[in-house]
Amino acid sequence: MFKAVILGIIQGITDFLPVSSSAHLLILQHFLGIAEPDALVDVCLHLGTLTAVVAFYRRQVAGVVTEFWWMLWNVRQREELAAALNGRPALRAAILLIVGTIPTGIIGVTLKYQFEALFSSLLGVGLALIITGLILLGTCRVSDSSRRMHRMGILDAVIIGMIQGFAVMPGISRSGSTIAAALYLGLNRRVAATFSFLLCIPSILGASILKLHESHLTTLSLGPILAGTLVAALVGYQTIKLLVKIIDQGRFWLFAPYCVLMGLGVVVYALMSR
Repeated sequence: MFKAVILGIIQGITDFLPVSSSAHLLILQHFLGIAEPDALVDVCLHLGTLTAVVAFYRRQVAGVVTEFWWMLWNVRQREELAAALNGRPALRAAILLIVGTIPTGIIGVTLKYQFEALFSSLLGVGLALIITGLILLGTCRVSDSSRRMHRMGILDAVIIGMIQGFAVMPGISRSGSTIAAALYLGLNRRVAATFSFLLCIPSILGASILKLHESHLTTLSLGPILAGTLVAALVGYQTIKLLVKIIDQGRFWLFAPYCVLMGLGVVVYALMSR
């Protein structure tokens, strides 16, 4: 139970803060001997953080789902769809999320194992953390914009979706890279955070489904699994709340020094260990 709760806390914090949960897991495995949770436990922990996203953005999620079903029922009415696109923000968001998910899925499915093999060493993880830090640091020079979701284009969604796909590399933060990309594209701070977190929903669902085939009977009983999942959801919700506040204040770059210093430390250790 204790280990499950610890895993839930780690998952809830690092899955959303722009510090790369995969990098921290690899570092913890190396230095502390903490084993990676088996596939079923990992899926449950991710479902916990997915619950946190859905709960925090419940209104936006409800609107997007409603408009998605409306679009499916009216897919043949092209003129009506085109007219509704400008007058129904949730419909536009649904289309942009679909568009952004496509490159994420393509990159994730085709290059996931190559990226994981390339950055599975401590040296690779350290370099990737430094890259994440530099990406975050650049956001300090980006001023807030009035450009909201209704002014997002297809190209914006494709670029952010591609960035999310490349974030399968251990050390490259998904939230950090996608939110930074949205800010660099000139989107409003709150919109950048909202689109990034909404875009992670189909990504987490897809990754969880793909990983289910690796799952097997876990040695943990149902109680610890549920406890870890619940803790991941509760901690994840508070982490999103904190991160959105930091982004609103224009202080997203504050995570950069941590990533760079952590990355440098890991790189130095990896080189000295050779």
